[in-house]
Amino acid sequence: AKPEQVAFDLRWFVVEAGKPLQIAFFNPDAMPHNVVVGAPGSLELIGTTGGAMSMPSDPAVKPFVPDVPQVLAATTLVTQGNTARLGLIAPTAPGEYVFVCTFPGHWVRMYGVMLVVPDLDAWERAPSVPTDPMTKQPFASQRSE
Repeated sequence: AKPEQVAFDLRWFVVEAGKPLQIAFFNPDAMPHNVVVGAPGSLELIGTTGGAMSMPSDPAVKPFVPDVPQVLAATTLVTQGNTARLGLIAPTAPGEYVFVCTFPGHWVRMYGVMLVVPDLDAWERAPSVPTDPMTKQPFASQRSE
């Protein structure tokens, strides 16, 4: 997260289909944030559904993470100065998967794309830039400014 900006420092990253990966999320911000990984095209659904949820009373339930099939993995809320690690196997189907903070109101600015490619070596020889799911244009840069 970027302090006081409601933004991730990375707008997109690339992983190889079917391979294990780990997302390490450090939150330097005073606001709590989470990371929710979702299916392609699910940004608005996950963001609005998660943001409309109330804080759960059950400590085993991840706050603001909707129970919908489009959610593939999620951290709990991460408070200032803490790190969450999210281990998962990349989807086997290539595509532009989303990652988003679902704390109420954050999803419209705090999102990005996990680009799943069939072969990472082949992608590195001919890299492509994913499309911003909000603007529908290719991302201008990989890092937030």
